Amino acid sequence: MINAMAASPVRRRTRRGEKYYGTASVGFIYKGGIILCEDSRVTQGNILRSQSMIKAFPVSNQIVATVAGRPAECSFWIRTLAWESGLHELKHNEPLPLLSAATFISNAAMDEKMNGHNLGMGMILAGKDVSGPGLIRIDCEGFIYQGSVFAIGSGSESALGVLDDGFHYHLNDKEAYDLAYRAVYYAGLASDTTGGAVSLHHFNKTNWKTVGIIDCQRLHNNFTLGLNYAGEEIEDMELIPSKRFRMA
Repeated sequence: MINAMAASPVRRRTRRGEKYYGTASVGFIYKGGIILCEDSRVTQGNILRSQSMIKAFPVSNQIVATVAGRPAECSFWIRTLAWESGLHELKHNEPLPLLSAATFISNAAMDEKMNGHNLGMGMILAGKDVSGPGLIRIDCEGFIYQGSVFAIGSGSESALGVLDDGFHYHLNDKEAYDLAYRAVYYAGLASDTTGGAVSLHHFNKTNWKTVGIIDCQRLHNNFTLGLNYAGEEIEDMELIPSKRFRMA
C-alpha cells in the first residue's frame, strides 16, 4: 500500500483573488532505475493557457526535477536551483547532493511562508549521488519527503490510485513505462487541469533519457482497447488497473 503522504496536490483553495493551477506528475524507483512522468497542460482558473508545457527539467547531470504549480514560480525556482547546483560544483568540485538540492527549495518555501506567501509549487527531485538513486518530494509548505513513489498536482490522488494498484519494485522497463503513462492519463480523467500530452523520462544506471511524449487522446484510444501505451497487446492482464480506474 502506497503511503497517502506520497500525494501532494497543489491546493485549490488559496487566498482570495489568487489564481488556481494544477497538473499531475509522478515519479517512482524500480529495479530498472527512476521514472518521471508528467502532463503538459497549463491552466489559469478555468482558462486553458497551454497544452505543450515541459514540466521536467534537468538541474544537473545527476538530478532532474518535475514540478506542479504556478508556471512562473516553477520556472524561476528550477533555474535558481540549477544555478545553485552549478555554483556548488565549481566551489567543491563535486555534484550537489540530492538532499541538499531538496533543502534549498525547502528553505525557499519556508522563507516565503514566513513572509506570508505561499510558494505555489510542489516538486519531485529524482537523481543519483554517492548514496545511490533517490526520489524526494518537496511540498508548497517546504516539507521534505523521501520515498520510492510520489505524485504531485491536482490529479495526484488519482495517479496514486493507479500506482497503488500496479506498482512493485520488480517491474520491467515496458511495464514501468505503461504504469507511469496510465497514472498520469487517469489523473487527467479526474482533473480538468491535467491533460495535453504525457512525457516520460527514465534514469537508468548511466544517464537520463526521454522515452516519449504521447498525446492523451492516443493513450485514451490504446487503453480503452485494452492495449498498452504503445498500442501493443498486454501479456499480463493483472497489470491493467482495476475497474474503478477505467472509463465507463
